[in-house]
This record gives sequence, structure tokens and C-alpha cells, in this order.
Amino acid sequence: MYLESLSPLLYYLIASVLNIIGLKRRRRTRLLLLGPLWLFSLLSLASSHRLSWMIGADSTFASVLVFYLLYSTKLLVFDQHTVNPEVSTHDWSFVDCYRIWNNPRKLPLRLSPFEKEGPTDSMSRARFSFNQSMKAAGLWAFEHFVFQKVFIRALGQVAVADFSPAKEIAFPLSSHQFQVRAIMSVQWIWRAYFFLEFYHSLLAIVFVAILRFDYPGDWPALFGSPIEAHSVRGFWGQFWHQLTIPTYVYYSRLVSRQLIGVQPGSSLERTMTALLIFTISGFSHALVGWALGDAALSRDVLFFQMCFLAAAAETAISKMKVSRSILSRLPGTLQTVAGMVWVFLFFFCISPMWIYPKVYHVLLNPVG
Repeated sequence: MYLESLSPLLYYLIASVLNIIGLKRRRRTRLLLLGPLWLFSLLSLASSHRLSWMIGADSTFASVLVFYLLYSTKLLVFDQHTVNPEVSTHDWSFVDCYRIWNNPRKLPLRLSPFEKEGPTDSMSRARFSFNQSMKAAGLWAFEHFVFQKVFIRALGQVAVADFSPAKEIAFPLSSHQFQVRAIMSVQWIWRAYFFLEFYHSLLAIVFVAILRFDYPGDWPALFGSPIEAHSVRGFWGQFWHQLTIPTYVYYSRLVSRQLIGVQPGSSLERTMTALLIFTISGFSHALVGWALGDAALSRDVLFFQMCFLAAAAETAISKMKVSRSILSRLPGTLQTVAGMVWVFLFFFCISPMWIYPKVYHVLLNPVG
């Protein structure tokens, strides 16, 4: 039973190794590897619910899997990398291929022929591990001793009816409904931040300090500063993690340029790229929900479409002379605070139509 609960990790390990070693093979072989790679990735995705014994690991792991389906295809089929035999005849190591595979954010990389391990590297690795350990411990402590207590207190005597379809757009709100709506509108932000940064810190320690595959600079924080979230554009573009963005941008431009025929570099292409990125994100979340037995999968797509519309509206308003004139008279701090209030109100209004149906389904159909 214990081994069965680890099966999604085993499937993912096999798919990852196929991807990494495939980078050193010629394009025809890389194309042939896509079949088994997708097979093991989908087996891992379909069994990701078995990781529910690690709180939050199932949804975080499933999200990574869905992304790597697209990312792995891009790596093996469309990209040209230094380690590909069509580009270089150097005998690249497994670690070199791993570093390219484990770089979806397109960070600067040092490959083995060019790396020089200095005398201070061991100390920097130890310092990095200590900082990551403290970060993981701080995140865990805040989650368990602060957020969960606030979460439980805010929900109070919550009932199934609090998440019924009638409550998705119900106004005016009672004080109880306001508390439920407020906490549910931000809890998904914190939980995603917590689980991604927490597991990111633990993996960083493994690959930097234990396996020594990477350098500390290869594992920067995933999320930006919350101060950047003073607009919907800033929330998604500056604060939120950018793990998926280079890959999603690539596919979005591929569709807009090759299938739709949009002029590269045009304002229409920028709009289409943003729309397609949010659309891919929506379908990716729906696929994760499907793997975990979630409900209301269409709401995942709808939520991200609403975010795109809000970001597009912000862009249009920011170009108006009246809005620029008003903003120029406000102190920078006030602009930031007002922007963060706007972002909260936006999620306060639209998050329930995304989250409530899922919670409602779980409460009506408890497991076990």
C-alpha cells in the first residue's frame, strides 16, 4: 500500500529521465521518446491523488505534471539546445541535460565545460541550505499557527448552504457570508504560494547541497513581492510565479502566428498572447481538477478568462489621459494601497464562482 502511494513519483521519475537523456539524442529519437514520456506522465497524473497523504502535495504535483507535458514536448520537439547533437558534438553529461530540463524559467545556466567550482562554493551552498531551511520552517509555521487559525475563525459555523449556487453572486452579504467570501477569495493565493515555495525550498536543498547538481543562483524564489500585486496585471505578471510563462508564451505565439496569422510584434499579437496564456492556464487547472476528481472544471477556464478581461480593462484604462492625470496626483504609496484594494475586491467578486462549486461538491460528497 505504501509503495502504491509512491507510484505517481515513480512514473514521473521515469518520464523525467526519458526527457533528460532524450536531449542528447537526435531529433528523430526525441520524437519517438514522446510516446513513452507522455504515457508515464499521464500515468503519474492519473495516480497523483495517491499523494493526498502529504497535505497539498497531490494538487501541487498534478499542476507540475500538467505543465511538464507541454514543457517536455517543447524541449524535445521544438527547441534547440546546446546539448542536442544537431548543435554540438561535445559529450554532455547527464547533469548538463538535467540543468536544461530543470530550467523552465530560462534562467542563466552554467554547463559543465564552463563551470568553475570556487573555494567559497561549499560555504555558499551551506549558507543557501540554511536560508532555505529557515524559509521552509517559517512558511510551515505561518501556515499552521497563523493562517489555519485565521481560516477556521473566519469561517466560523460554516454550513453547506454557504457554498450553494445562490451564494456565488449573492449581494448584499451578511457579516458571516462576508467573512466566508473574504477568506475563500484569498486562501487559494496563500495555499498556492505556501505549497510551491515550501516544496521549492526543500528541493533546492536536495539539488544544491546534497546532490550538488545546481548552484544557489539556479533556485531563486518563485514568487515576487506582494507589493507588486497592485493590479491584476501586476498580480499575475510580477507577483505570481513565472514557471509556466516562457512555455505558455511560446505556444501562444505559435498559435497566433502560425495558425491565426497575426503580425509578430503587433499590439494584436500581445493581446492574443495574453488571452492564450490565460486560456492555457485555465485548461491546465481543469486538467489538474479532472485528475484529482474535482468538480465544475469549466469554472477553471472561466476564472482565468475573467482575469484576462480585468487585465485588458486595466491596460485600456491606463492609456486614458483622465486616468493618467488622476494617478499622477496621488502619492505612490496611496496608489499601491488603492491598487491592492482593487485586486482584493476583484478576487472577492469572482473567486466564489470559481471555488464555491468545488467546495459545495466536496461537502455534498464527502470521501469515505
